[in-house]
Amino acid sequence: MDLEFSRRVAYLTQICWMQFSTPSLDYIVVLPNIEAIKRYTKPELNDPGRVIAPFPYNNDVINLKLNLNVFLPNVFDVQFFCHGFWGLPNPPLYPTCMLLKDKYNPKCTESKKTILRLDYAVSSLSRQQQLYCQNDVYFLYLAWIEIFSNGGTCI
Repeated sequence: MDLEFSRRVAYLTQICWMQFSTPSLDYIVVLPNIEAIKRYTKPELNDPGRVIAPFPYNNDVINLKLNLNVFLPNVFDVQFFCHGFWGLPNPPLYPTCMLLKDKYNPKCTESKKTILRLDYAVSSLSRQQQLYCQNDVYFLYLAWIEIFSNGGTCI
C-alpha cells in the first residue's frame, strides 16, 4: 500500500457516510470529524496541546471541499451545514451535503462504514439539477425538505 493511498484511506475513514435518494435527485450526506480532517490536511495542527477552533475557518472549508471532490468525482456540488444536522441526537457540527452527478449504485459499495465507491461515470446535469443548485443559501434546506418529504432512504 503506497503512502498516498494510505493517506486517502486515513482521510476517508474519518467520515461517516449516509446516502439519501429522492424521486428526482441523489445525495450523500457526509458527517466529517472536522478536527481529524484538519489534522490530516494541516500537519502543523498535530500538536496535541493545540486547541482546535470550534468552527472551521474559510480555508478549512475550501480545503475539505477540494479534497472531497478529488476523492469523489461523481459529486456535482458540495455544501456545508453550519448549524448541525437536524433530526439527529447530538448532531455533529459540520455535515456536508453532496449532490451526485449520477444516480448512486448500491452495488458499488465497498464498505458502508468507510468508503463508498460511487459510479464514476461523468454526465452533464439536467436543467432541473442546475436550477436546483443555483442558490447556495437555499440549497441545503430544499434538499433536506425533499429528502424527507419524499420518503428518502438512508443506508
